[in-house]
Amino acid sequence: MEIFCPSDATSLSVPASFVAKSKGFFELGDYDALGLTYPQHAVATLRPTIAKNPVPTPSVQVISSALDMISVHYPQAKQTDPNLIVDPSFVRRLDQSGFISALYKK
Repeated sequence: MEIFCPSDATSLSVPASFVAKSKGFFELGDYDALGLTYPQHAVATLRPTIAKNPVPTPSVQVISSALDMISVHYPQAKQTDPNLIVDPSFVRRLDQSGFISALYKK
């Protein structure tokens, strides 16, 4: 009988997932294929900081998934509106200015 501990598996994103596969590790699941949204990286800041120095924002769906996950230990997370956490206004302004699409033309 094989015994596994929590460190026997982890969630990896590109390029770490490619390195793991090249080292002989196996993929246990594919979030995209399973239709799951899973937050793998987080950026947290105060609203005044965002107002002065905008940073990229995650999708509301990712925040909602994260709130569902932490609600196991913090039930009040289920009552939190993910729309109050995400401020996509500065990314929208960058997109409307043409800046983002110009990056992909180079």
